[in-house]
Amino acid sequence: MDLSHVLARLISNGHEKLLAIVSTFKLPNNLCSFLLMTAVDCGPLSDPVDGTVDTSSGTTFMQRATYSCNVGYDLIGENSSECQETGHWSLQPVCTSEYIIIL
Repeated sequence: MDLSHVLARLISNGHEKLLAIVSTFKLPNNLCSFLLMTAVDCGPLSDPVDGTVDTSSGTTFMQRATYSCNVGYDLIGENSSECQETGHWSLQPVCTSEYIIIL
């Protein structure tokens, strides 16, 4: 079985968005082929320890999740993460306290 993948893209207002990954399957006799479209979705994110993440804009390609930390904690890294065309989120920040507790 021959399998090929193509990224289906849409350009709207100068911004490119990935709509789906298109897969074509060909049987050995070439009498039949199937086209499958799979939307790129990075899935849900867990809240960082001592913080929250907002994915209300969605979890599909090019959507952004926004992070914030609880009072007394600082965000280390970018305050947002983007859903990549690979189906994974870009690097996610962490929340840390500025205080070090010595036992």
